[in-house]
Amino acid sequence: MYPEVQSMTGSTVASEYLKSADGLRLHITRWDVPEPFGALLVVPGKGEHGGRYGKLAAELAGCGWRTWGLDPRGQGLSDGPRSQIESYDEFLADTGTALEALGRECPGRPVVVLGYSMGAVTGVLAALRWPDRVQGLICVSPAFVIDNRLRGLAKVFAYLGSWLFAQSIVASGYNPTAVTNCPLEQQRIAADPLIDGTTRPRLVVELHKAGAQCLRLAPQLAIPALILATPFDRIVDARGAQTFYDRLPGDRTIHWYDDQLHDLLHERRSAEVTGEIAGWLRERWPGA
Repeated sequence: MYPEVQSMTGSTVASEYLKSADGLRLHITRWDVPEPFGALLVVPGKGEHGGRYGKLAAELAGCGWRTWGLDPRGQGLSDGPRSQIESYDEFLADTGTALEALGRECPGRPVVVLGYSMGAVTGVLAALRWPDRVQGLICVSPAFVIDNRLRGLAKVFAYLGSWLFAQSIVASGYNPTAVTNCPLEQQRIAADPLIDGTTRPRLVVELHKAGAQCLRLAPQLAIPALILATPFDRIVDARGAQTFYDRLPGDRTIHWYDDQLHDLLHERRSAEVTGEIAGWLRERWPGA
């Protein structure tokens, strides 16, 4: 259990583990409400964890929505080495495991996936693979395009490294000032021992390819989608969010937060972001 989550939401929060398809323990932070209208699965970004979303969960609990925060393999309290995968399908399978469990607990209720950064890539691919399990999608600062981090020789190094030294650690820092302008959130990130900046070539390449797949398959995504992004993003190329939105075929909404950084749910205007998410859910499923 994450102690800051316990103090924020009291007795409504619980911690449990699911078993992945290959036998790893996957940690879930769950904010439960009695007789939920619907359920939200949070898939966090690279190096962070699902226990950071207590403020969002509290907002949605007031609307009757249950929230689960997933720690994918190698993140938070889940098993596995930090940022070590062979294939992006491993992250996708972990999300599928959580969706299956959430669906069993909320039969007949809408299930929406909220993915942040790398988690948005996972969320899109999960919605495409399991359309019966996902009724809506929220992408926050999605990492569909990371070419801003792979300019020139950096891309060559990443792809060559993915072949020659796939699991070597090439970076380990997590800079709070690069993701949020909020001093309090910067302090919380810096003090959180479970937020980790480990980077390996294989993960970078798998994310790069998976993001491109999201853009290519966007026209097939026929569920309501909300995209929240900022043009001042230093982590991902924000133009990917616009490209994804432009290719969606159905109910779609995009909102640009012009004065924020990457981690919109932990920024100075985070209350506005959570309010927008809650309002979007109420509009799409008023009687859920």
